[in-house]
Amino acid sequence: MTKTNTGGPERALPSDHEAREKDTSEHLEEMFSDWRRLEKRLSELGAHDEMSVQEKQECDQIIQAQSLLMNTAALLNGSTYRDLLFKLAFWRWDAPELGKSLGEMTRYEALVYSAFRDLVRMTSNENVATDLDRRTNYLREPDAA
Repeated sequence: MTKTNTGGPERALPSDHEAREKDTSEHLEEMFSDWRRLEKRLSELGAHDEMSVQEKQECDQIIQAQSLLMNTAALLNGSTYRDLLFKLAFWRWDAPELGKSLGEMTRYEALVYSAFRDLVRMTSNENVATDLDRRTNYLREPDAA
């Protein structure tokens, strides 16, 4: 149900449901962006052989923060394709071992990955895909690199 503003000229306000959907989508997108920033920092820290105690502690803190973000995302109720896309994007980025072709994946990996790929296409949101996903046409062809 759309609410109207009773003060001054009437204008349509989003219903509570519409506002919650927007909030959830924006929240999931922001959390995924934060997760990706943490992942980038984790990659930077792991880029050299010898890590200091401080760097190891930072890695542990980053992994804890990523876990918190993923657990929070799991608790949110998705109600749009975009919500589901960002939830599956967390899964995809946290599953780097999925660098094999669809035929080499387990049944459950292939099915979930297929749902992720479909949502990327349906929402036209390629920026949640990994470089490997884009480079290999979503693991449909062998890695040319």
